[in-house]
Amino acid sequence: MSAARKADDALLVTIRRLGSPGECWEGQLIANRILYLHVGTHKTGTTSFQHFLMDRRDGLADHGLAVFPGRYPRRVGPPQEVGNAWLLADAFLRRDLMSTMRLKAAQGRCGPLQGWSEKARLEKFLAEATQFGVVVSAEAFCLLRTNPEATHLKNYLTRLDCDVVPILVTRNAESWRASHNNQLVRMHYYGPEVDGLPDTRRVDGNWYYDAQAIAAFWSDIGPLVQIDYDGVMAGEGSIIPAMMAALGLPDFGAGVDYRLNARRPYPGTTPA
Repeated sequence: MSAARKADDALLVTIRRLGSPGECWEGQLIANRILYLHVGTHKTGTTSFQHFLMDRRDGLADHGLAVFPGRYPRRVGPPQEVGNAWLLADAFLRRDLMSTMRLKAAQGRCGPLQGWSEKARLEKFLAEATQFGVVVSAEAFCLLRTNPEATHLKNYLTRLDCDVVPILVTRNAESWRASHNNQLVRMHYYGPEVDGLPDTRRVDGNWYYDAQAIAAFWSDIGPLVQIDYDGVMAGEGSIIPAMMAALGLPDFGAGVDYRLNARRPYPGTTPA
């Protein structure tokens, strides 16, 4: 039996244990619970914020905010818990788009089965959490743009019975494009799997940098909170205080500096 088949079989066992998305879980139902969806964009302090969430999740839980951990599949052993819930976002993303995580997570570690599992896992997490608010962070959410993706996401979120609040962080177009391109080079995005793809199937296409389209998509999902990355960084020096204020805990992020992923220039790229 191939390694990929073994991984799929193991995942099916997990799905059966978790149940199917939409199944009623036994747990505490909290009326008007808020589900915060931090949707990126890339290169706006997302990595720093996700590390912050994971490092402080016990304290955040004590203050009424549960952090839904993402999972990164590993070749050996159980998935690694991370702050980036990219597999959940990937479950709603159109299948023909070659995202960076899909490129990195090849060989069966990213696909419909994993997405099904992540949707079931979030439902179970919500049923078991006692906090009034839950936050899910994944910059891959900002890749969603199409009507079928919106319909898929809305149908799923309706089952969760939460008040959904998307949080979008944007920055000036020139810096965003330069920083994102630098990240793609660092992640070895460019190569034979990507170079021949049309613009619409790549995450460096002009469509990706349409901040208005991102805002329009998420405004249709819930009351959108927008944060100006450049303004926040000029005033605070960190994205975390603004993010925590958006999550209703303004004092929790005061004086915190988690700049963990500062842009390092590669040959042929623009320095930060």
